[in-house]
Amino acid sequence: MIQTDNIVIAAIIAGAFVWHRVAGDERSTTLAFWALVWGGVWKAFAQPTGDDSDVHGPFAARALSLTVWLASLLCIYVYVEWLSLRRAAWRAVRANPARLLSEYKDWPGFRKSAGAVAILLLLLVCFELAMCVVTTSVGSGLRAGILSVSSLVAAIATFCLVGRRWSVNIAEIAMGLLTLSAACAIVAVWPMSGDSVQSRCPVLMNSLVVAFAVMTAFWIWVGRVWRQQLNDGVAWTAAGRIALFSDTFALLGCFLGAANAVAMAVWPRMRNVSVADDSLGRMVAGMGGCLFLLMTCLWAARKSGRSSFRILAAIVGLAGVAFIVVRAEPFSSSVHRVTLG
Repeated sequence: MIQTDNIVIAAIIAGAFVWHRVAGDERSTTLAFWALVWGGVWKAFAQPTGDDSDVHGPFAARALSLTVWLASLLCIYVYVEWLSLRRAAWRAVRANPARLLSEYKDWPGFRKSAGAVAILLLLLVCFELAMCVVTTSVGSGLRAGILSVSSLVAAIATFCLVGRRWSVNIAEIAMGLLTLSAACAIVAVWPMSGDSVQSRCPVLMNSLVVAFAVMTAFWIWVGRVWRQQLNDGVAWTAAGRIALFSDTFALLGCFLGAANAVAMAVWPRMRNVSVADDSLGRMVAGMGGCLFLLMTCLWAARKSGRSSFRILAAIVGLAGVAFIVVRAEPFSSSVHRVTLG
């Protein structure tokens, strides 16, 4: 039986299509876009999942399906808009080539709508990434892999919008999606050991420390490469404009890595945490992640000349020391002290 919500969503989309065909008003495309967005939200959270035994499982599964839907919808809409622009340009070539010099015109309201959906995707991916420590029907590796692909697709679509017409806000959203995509990819291949949420949390933090260190180095490197497109310091392409503030975005990634390093270091001493997290494998992985982030901070400081990276390097160094001290403290009572008399 066809449900009422499906009929309402289909009626809105059909009405927008008829409005576009009859009146030629391109605002109908944005109306159909939002109908599909809220239709996906409704279908994701209003339908029963069949298993409500875990308070996190059903909500996480719905949020994951919504993330995939929104990323796919954003990519399809950006591609369809590109096809419509190419078609309009081809008609102008055949009818009136002077129209090719007219001002760029996109679908009314679509860029802001796409930016809003991209921000929602950022929040959903962050939430789903945190849910990788929760045991659900979807494995943590598979969940992180799906999130990585969805974030990458959304980042490509958002970068396409930036390439058509520059917007620093949309560019930052696209860079954030690409950073999260890389972070999810590293989490997907990182061994997620531990049987409880408390024991899996520091493992997730460890993978994020490495991920944000990689993306910090990536944005520093990209900023140096794309600055070749500057003309006497003036950007004339979207890549050149991104290169002007890529160091600042790299600083944000470095800060997120340092925050995860500090949280991982003091995790066993946090309230209501009962895991020691002091196995040999965790000690090696944790210190390796902190050292890798420390070397990245120092390299970024040398390349960019910013003292903020040096401050973050000091914080990461202290986090590495705290990581060892916190986990070595339980063993201090077993050390035999010899008194010389």
